[in-house]
Amino acid sequence: MTDSRRRKLGVGLLLAMLNAFAIVGVIVLGVVAFQQSERATQAETAAAAADERRDAESAERGEAIEALREQVLELGEEPVVEPVPESTSPTVVNGKDGQDGEDGADGLPGPAPTQEQLLAALQSFCAGNTCRGERGAQGDPGAASQVPGPVGPAGPVGPAGPTCPVGSTAQQVWLSVAETQYGTFSRQPATICRPTVTAPAPVPTP
Repeated sequence: MTDSRRRKLGVGLLLAMLNAFAIVGVIVLGVVAFQQSERATQAETAAAAADERRDAESAERGEAIEALREQVLELGEEPVVEPVPESTSPTVVNGKDGQDGEDGADGLPGPAPTQEQLLAALQSFCAGNTCRGERGAQGDPGAASQVPGPVGPAGPVGPAGPTCPVGSTAQQVWLSVAETQYGTFSRQPATICRPTVTAPAPVPTP
């Protein structure tokens, strides 16, 4: 591997690591924001439930006091406790929003995100195909395979060979052939045309 290719590979790996760190940071921020939103919703729900409990307790105390007053009146005595005045809902007038108060103290760190939350945040972040990095450098060519490839299809049938003239028959023979006058002879197959031998017609007997 050349130095240039190594540098390109190193730059590609560095960019991929930076991209991965950025993705993890975005995921963690999203999970933390989601947890803070859940805690705020839970706090609002708890405050509303506390208000409802206080209203219910106040109504119960009012009913108990009113019951005692009625018992005292039935006995012919004057009750000391004044009746609970009926609550009248004042007219609510929506005014302008006031100035924001000072920031409260930072809460305790929440629990670490679960695998399901990380997977959901990653899928949401990468939904727009934004998690694909740059194309890496081309790798070195692999070693030549020692396994032979499959046998190819049979080739087309070749043209017909030369034919012998009438009265001759093709015959496969072996010939001694030399490339030069005094060269070494070697035996090679050859097809030659030899006269067709026919048996003589029988002579008729007188």
